Amino acid sequence: MARWEGDERGRGVGDASWLAADVAALADRMRDDGWVAEDAEAHLGHHLVRACEQPASELILLDVRVDDAVLVVSVRPRDAGTFQDVRGAVMRLVGHVLEGCTFVRGRRSDEAFEFDVVTGMMPGDGGFTGHGHVLRIAVRDGVA
Repeated sequence: MARWEGDERGRGVGDASWLAADVAALADRMRDDGWVAEDAEAHLGHHLVRACEQPASELILLDVRVDDAVLVVSVRPRDAGTFQDVRGAVMRLVGHVLEGCTFVRGRRSDEAFEFDVVTGMMPGDGGFTGHGHVLRIAVRDGVA
């Protein structure tokens, strides 16, 4: 079965096992009920607001709120574009808050494209104790 349009191989060219331990370590931290930092809006919200206020920003911020330790961010594209355009804009927005280890999962919901993001510092990554943040970025309207 083809993996994408034009795929003739039906199989990849290698693996990513060299990153598996890092992914597993992030998953282990995500299961720790004290790993997600408190006050996500105070820690991350101002970075996202500032990013969306920049003249070159591709996204307009609609709302920022916390829902059960998840920072929920609603945006809409400044200009209509493809899903790839929107995904790129969201990844640039995530870049304003990402830490040493980050996971992003995008999907379409009934109302929006949603991107669930986990980002955090692993123990030993820097001057702070290991901690994480969880975001859900919902892109409303403007996707062709």
